[in-house]
Amino acid sequence: MACPWRWRSTGMRRSGFELRMCKLGCVKCSVDACDKAVVARGWCRTHYMRWKRHGDVNTVKRQSGRVCSIEGCGKPHQSRGWCWTHYERWRTHGDPLFEAEHSQWLGDAVGYAGAHERLRREQGPASSRDCVDCGAPAEHWSLKRDYRGDLKKNDQDQIWTLDWDDYEPRCVPCHREYDKTWGGRKGRPPVSLST
Repeated sequence: MACPWRWRSTGMRRSGFELRMCKLGCVKCSVDACDKAVVARGWCRTHYMRWKRHGDVNTVKRQSGRVCSIEGCGKPHQSRGWCWTHYERWRTHGDPLFEAEHSQWLGDAVGYAGAHERLRREQGPASSRDCVDCGAPAEHWSLKRDYRGDLKKNDQDQIWTLDWDDYEPRCVPCHREYDKTWGGRKGRPPVSLST
């Protein structure tokens, strides 16, 4: 099928233009139920690459069903019996189980935002739970009054601990009321804190 108006501007005969790709995508792939523009041999890019790789336009990449041989991984197999992650670790470090400590890992010296990000990763978002006070959907993690971990404080009077059991999910109104009962500036606990 040729583009009804573009062939005239090329100076080619209509039959010659039909064999060439129309840059506007007017010529469609010859494979049934495919409406993509022709790239080569009368096929779209998808079907042309299938033919080039497998010799047939209808062959889809075969999934082997194999998984990484590292215990507990479960990712799809890529090479040498490993997933891409473990293969790259082996190629780079000589050991598929190699795990370097992240260069920016702060350990216990993490700040307020980092501690709350760890809390969300470990316990999940507070929004996936109900408020411990009223039962409404929670939106925040709040620090318990009977905390067990060492409290830390920054210059903005934000406090936190790295013991995830010291946090409870609360809705915004309950969180505000709960913090007011602590007393002190901005509802912060009137205790001596480590910095």
